[in-house]
Amino acid sequence: MDSKKLFVIFIAVVMVGSIFAVFLYGGNLNNSPQPPPAPPVDGSQTTAVDFEAAGVAAKVVRLFPTIVVTLPTTETDKTVLDSRLAGVQGIAGLLSSRFSQAGDPTGSGGLSLIYVAELSVSSDESTLDLADRVSAVEGFEKAEVIRAGFVSLPTQVTFSNQLGLTQGHVFESPFSNAYLSAETLAEDEVEVFLQASLAADSLQSIIAIEEKNISASPKQASVAEPLPIDSLEPQLAASFVGSEEILAVGATAALEEELLALFPDSNSAIVSLGFFSPALEITLDKNYSSFQEDFKTVLTDFNGVIDFDLSLDENKLLVFLGQETFLETKQKIFDEFASLNFGVLGSKGPAVPMEAAIDFQTTVLSENALKLSGFLSSKPFSGANVFQPASFSAVSFTEPDSNSVYSLEKGSFSGLVFPTHAVGETVNLSINFVATRGKIISINAKEN
Repeated sequence: MDSKKLFVIFIAVVMVGSIFAVFLYGGNLNNSPQPPPAPPVDGSQTTAVDFEAAGVAAKVVRLFPTIVVTLPTTETDKTVLDSRLAGVQGIAGLLSSRFSQAGDPTGSGGLSLIYVAELSVSSDESTLDLADRVSAVEGFEKAEVIRAGFVSLPTQVTFSNQLGLTQGHVFESPFSNAYLSAETLAEDEVEVFLQASLAADSLQSIIAIEEKNISASPKQASVAEPLPIDSLEPQLAASFVGSEEILAVGATAALEEELLALFPDSNSAIVSLGFFSPALEITLDKNYSSFQEDFKTVLTDFNGVIDFDLSLDENKLLVFLGQETFLETKQKIFDEFASLNFGVLGSKGPAVPMEAAIDFQTTVLSENALKLSGFLSSKPFSGANVFQPASFSAVSFTEPDSNSVYSLEKGSFSGLVFPTHAVGETVNLSINFVATRGKIISINAKEN
């Protein structure tokens, strides 16, 4: 969970004290089976010490029919915000609401007015759907929605605190009330942050705050599958790596013009740069470690320099430059160094991943693919590959190591194949995908 969500959950922990008493002990659970009760307060202990534990493995036993909405706001009339929430579909009633001031989560140092509301909902209501409806309400675009729930814990947890104390605790009843993120469902495996009060070996109170949802976390997987081609696109897709010269003004546009001239029957040619770190490694002619501050002074305010790392003991420095002015800034740095008598032996620029997409009027592109490969080989590029986009059908994939099945809801996906195939031919694909809760959300496929 990101720091912003943790911030609003901590606000809820501080501001909301009645939710769990109402829903855990109040009997308003629609006659469903009761989870084990939270640990009772032991009145025989008089001295309690606050402890905490992070990254504790837990499992969601159930979700309570209540949510907490937190909202940084400039609206000072609570009834206005209350009335807006009251009309949201799926909200059965407003239990309570209040304002609080807290440190601004953006780190600006100021105080932020926080509106906190406890709301009852149907027990089977999706928290994510509720969150979407709440964020659609006027003034609630930045609201966070938290679900109250109940989690099971390990039988033993080691706690610590800011006083440097560490204490292990064995639970008689390893369960806790919990604040959970909107995407969390019953039976999910989660990691929680525990806040507990201990008096000797007696647990006085405990609350769990979700840090990470293991079940909802994206999972990467790979499979190898032979699949028949459903259709081919009238396009060639090339990937290759260029040097820093491609960063010159107009260089990609010039390459596009060359491709259009190479294929006069093409409809369009688009060249794009992939992600890369615009780093320039400079090798100096000797050890300039005694001039460290001089180098810092020059580079700190140098226009076009984003960051730098000095390794003067090794006669090197690494300078990160703006992509659009890379070559221009590089030359200005060398000129500045020369004026200060800092000698440069050489430099190494970034490897720039590139892609080119050329559209045609036909899907029979084997000859054009050979022509494109030859063209790229004649240029100062490396690692050139030429493919043709194709579509395939599949409803699921089974990851071989875990035997886990991941579904593909659309039933189809796109991939890249060598430009030598016809529709209906079977090709061997290397498929990489990302899935959440067993459903594939992104997929990348390429012929082996």
